[in-house]
Amino acid sequence: MAQTLWITHNKMLEQLFTALDRRIGGLHGASYQSGFWRSGLTGSLIPDVTEAALKVRSRGFWKASAAFASPAASNEPEKQVSHRVDLLALVLGGNVRVGLYLPDSLLEAGIRDMVSRLYDGKPAPIERRIGGDTFFDWIFTGDPFSAAWMLRCTQDQMAYDILENHFLWVVIHIWEGLSRTLMTNHGVVFPIVADHFLSPELAENLGLAIVEHMERPREGGGTEKVTLVTSDTGYPDDAIQEALRAVIPHCRFFY
Repeated sequence: MAQTLWITHNKMLEQLFTALDRRIGGLHGASYQSGFWRSGLTGSLIPDVTEAALKVRSRGFWKASAAFASPAASNEPEKQVSHRVDLLALVLGGNVRVGLYLPDSLLEAGIRDMVSRLYDGKPAPIERRIGGDTFFDWIFTGDPFSAAWMLRCTQDQMAYDILENHFLWVVIHIWEGLSRTLMTNHGVVFPIVADHFLSPELAENLGLAIVEHMERPREGGGTEKVTLVTSDTGYPDDAIQEALRAVIPHCRFFY
């Protein structure tokens, strides 16, 4: 007996990408989820919602972009140069592909290998130089990304829910892996000194990522707390500094 159609394949793709948009939006200073979802590293990632981009979503194409500050300018905030990085996803009947498109100015030999291995420790299946950029491409073919499973998703909402959960996790996991790699190796890191450490929740809400907590002697005796933080958009602007001072009295910034 024929299965009842729950949703068309094209509509399913649009719904899948809309869910990814929402998940990314939820991480922009408003996410309280834990584990891989809680890093505060997606602040500048913006999905492409232009008319042309939305038209091709029903065919399985999705794209978002972000800006990373140039490491060469990390010690001179007024001279920072941003470089565009693209996150791409392609959902076809039988496989899912997630790609990163980076300018070579953000990559060094060691960092290039770390980016290639950020998903599971193995080199990305496809790594290609295109002009002054490098494209990393990961391919997923097993359930729930197989053709049979995607067909099942048009008939079974529970199957679709599993697909959506896995797809969103893979995309965000790859993006956060890239963010951590770039910022750990040559990102802008600055200390916040206060009477107590900056909490992960507050850092996430402000689009910051905590690198390390430490203590140092205070003049006159005692110790003070130092939280090393980083951001994929460079040094904190005045609004972020004011927000920190509102909840952490007498905090000081050094950069």
